[in-house]
Amino acid sequence: MNRRSFVVMLAIAALLLLGALTATAAVRTVLTEGFTQWNCGPCAGWNPIERQVVEAMGRDSVLNIKYHVSWPAPNNDAMYLWNTSEVNTKITYYNVTGVPDGWVDGRTEITRSASGFRSQIRTARNVPAPCTIDIEASISGETTVQFSGTVTATDSALANTRLYVVLISDVDSPSPHGSNGETSFDNIFRDFYPDAAGQTITSVPLNGTLDFSGTLNKSAAWDTDSMSVVVFLQDYASKYVHQAAWAPVLNLWQVQTSCTDPVQLISEVNGGEVDYTIQLSNHGRNNDTYTVSVGDALPGGWTQTIEATDVASDPTSIDVPLTSGEATTLTLRVNPNGHGGSANLAVNIQSQGNTTTTAALAFRLMAGLDVLLVDDDGGANNVETFYTNALQASEPNRACGWWDLHAGALDENILPAIPMLIWMTGASPTGNTLTAAEQSTLEMYVNNGGKLFLTGQGIAFDLRTSSFMTDVLHVGHYLPFPTGHNVTGVSGNAISDGLDLAVIGGDGASNQTRQNKIHALDSYATPIWNWQGVTGDTCAAVQVETPVYKLVFMAFGFEAISSAANRNAVMGRIVDWMLGPVAADPRTVSAPNEFALAQNYPNPFNPETVIPYALPLRAEVSLRIFDVLGRQVAVLASGLQEPGAHAVTWNAAKVSSGLYFYSLEAKAGSQTFRATRKLMLLK
Repeated sequence: MNRRSFVVMLAIAALLLLGALTATAAVRTVLTEGFTQWNCGPCAGWNPIERQVVEAMGRDSVLNIKYHVSWPAPNNDAMYLWNTSEVNTKITYYNVTGVPDGWVDGRTEITRSASGFRSQIRTARNVPAPCTIDIEASISGETTVQFSGTVTATDSALANTRLYVVLISDVDSPSPHGSNGETSFDNIFRDFYPDAAGQTITSVPLNGTLDFSGTLNKSAAWDTDSMSVVVFLQDYASKYVHQAAWAPVLNLWQVQTSCTDPVQLISEVNGGEVDYTIQLSNHGRNNDTYTVSVGDALPGGWTQTIEATDVASDPTSIDVPLTSGEATTLTLRVNPNGHGGSANLAVNIQSQGNTTTTAALAFRLMAGLDVLLVDDDGGANNVETFYTNALQASEPNRACGWWDLHAGALDENILPAIPMLIWMTGASPTGNTLTAAEQSTLEMYVNNGGKLFLTGQGIAFDLRTSSFMTDVLHVGHYLPFPTGHNVTGVSGNAISDGLDLAVIGGDGASNQTRQNKIHALDSYATPIWNWQGVTGDTCAAVQVETPVYKLVFMAFGFEAISSAANRNAVMGRIVDWMLGPVAADPRTVSAPNEFALAQNYPNPFNPETVIPYALPLRAEVSLRIFDVLGRQVAVLASGLQEPGAHAVTWNAAKVSSGLYFYSLEAKAGSQTFRATRKLMLLK
């Protein structure tokens, strides 16, 4: 080889190396386009298979657009009718004459089998793409989506191609719309930018870029979380799709939270700190800072703090900055510090960029309980409030908690440490009041010395042949159908004397349709309420006292007692009979020697709460409620008041859930006082 030839070969090698360094084939994202309709019978068979393949392979590998067409009759598919002109353009472009139909990367007609379709996608994906596409999208108005992106030619120059930008969304319905029975429709075509003909790209040089942006049309009724934008480059003549990409449609301001910790928990009263770990994510397109606050409605002696990664802890609130797409970990730490009680822990997140962007999480932590209400009514709306309100009114000095079985199973290992259980079944359907496992749990509990108040309609009928009825409740079932709605107390009885009750109407639950007659089986059981006008040995409720345990069983639902005053009296007498009397409520401010604004109770509340305060002198008083924006919501007290302990009830039925503030201002001569506290309304 002569020197000249050698130099030429070096030059060629250098050019080849330069080409290798400057041209890099991109990984292809395959585009599949399908045609369907909600009255098409075969479509109902193919669409789930197509969906399963696409979802399993993932959007980094394959994207899917589904065009709904006008046939078969009737022409009533709303997803076609929303944008008929652009769908018809695509039908003509691909010469679609029947459904289901579709193409892989514009040129290969879909094989309608899972294995065949999957193989077509893999074959297409193995072909390198000549470019990359970056895209982002966000809501820009009630009916518009804005997008922007960049095409980069990585392998060769791009010429004579068209850029298509498409808005797609999903629809899930509880019942079918069309005649083929489908209820779920994915990747529905909604709108093209600029139109169904696409945007012509004359040329993009190797390693050059093309920026694009615009807006797409949407309906205000569509779910933002289900919307995406798909962009693809297609050779218009050959129909070959060179590359595709997608982006979720983000709100400009959006926050998301998640937590896997239990929403209700009973901890050791001296067990130290309980931690809740929360993931906080900025799912909006804009960078944001979030104010994370926690409610201060804790039992006396309890403490709490909130912190985030790289943000120091604080007992009330912290500011957490997050860029778009960034996530962090929040930690809520709560310590009972040896004090019994129950707390509804609220974590509230407020965007500083957009005041309407919020999120909230709620947990219930209990420790050192005297009484635990077990809610076994299957999730019926707010029946538990009849019990919690009665406990609050009649037993304010006891540590009372509430466990909702609908929200999570109860660990029976914690029961021995709880002196008294209230177990209510509400209006549970026949045969579903107490399961065999629940009967076993309650039997174990009372045989270990526990005290039980069991109440609910239909329990006696459901358990009429069980040993739980005879050996634990010491009663027998007598009548398997409703037997009236009025009961009379037994003279001289510590629980029921003077308490004649209606279990229908008033401000009760009015949910009794199958209350039962029962009768005491032995000397352990004593009737305490009788059905009005009924003679003989049958009754409506018993108290049971054995050498081991105490128990009250109502063959009707306590929640149906028709007045709050009677419910409070009944609850107070039952709890006091089981646990003995307690001292006065320490939250009551007596003989005050200084101004004071106490914490409201209950808190959180729905819809009423009591706000106590104290005046050492005759004073002009103003007690007002404000929302988080500082707007006055209510005036609870205004004018001259005498010294002493005061309490005002706020009924918040007409305002929305959330965090509020109550502020007391008092002026007595030259002395002035002002204090503000938080309260939480949870509906």
